[in-house]
Amino acid sequence: MDTTDVMERTLAQEKGRFDKFCKLMHVFSTLMWILLTIGAVFCLIVSIVQEVQYENNGGEARMPETLISVFYVFLVMGGIGLLWNSARHIFRRLRTAETPFCYDIADKIKGTGFLAILLGIMSFVYRMIVELLARNGVIKHFVKSDGFVDIGYPFIYSVIILGVVLMMIAYVFNYGCKLQQESDETL
Repeated sequence: MDTTDVMERTLAQEKGRFDKFCKLMHVFSTLMWILLTIGAVFCLIVSIVQEVQYENNGGEARMPETLISVFYVFLVMGGIGLLWNSARHIFRRLRTAETPFCYDIADKIKGTGFLAILLGIMSFVYRMIVELLARNGVIKHFVKSDGFVDIGYPFIYSVIILGVVLMMIAYVFNYGCKLQQESDETL
């Protein structure tokens, strides 16, 4: 580990450390994106196989529940996969950019923030629709014995908070871009 005092590091050393971090995060976000894609396909296959087995064993068809479950898996896993893919593009651009404060990166961060907020809102709307269907007896799979419909609020709130934080970071990056532009013009 580098024990050089923070004040003694050169710009080249900092750029090297930043490049290593961005490369590592680019690889990590690529792996997460691939794993989530594989996971979504796997969940789709498992849901279909379970439905077929359930019906073959004399069970009542539960296609609405299966479709709702599959849609939620694709909504959540697909949305998170898109977020990881956006992160992958951001880290790749950070690695290749001359400075992290460029409008392209700020726009990518803002787009990722909008995507996270949209994912949270879609999850919330999905949850409301499922709760309405469950309360009206259309589906029974998500209703617990006490009558409570369980879909998962923490995911919805955490992804919306993530989106808001990313939007704030994007505005900080925009401000940094303007400062970088002024600094470049004075030289």
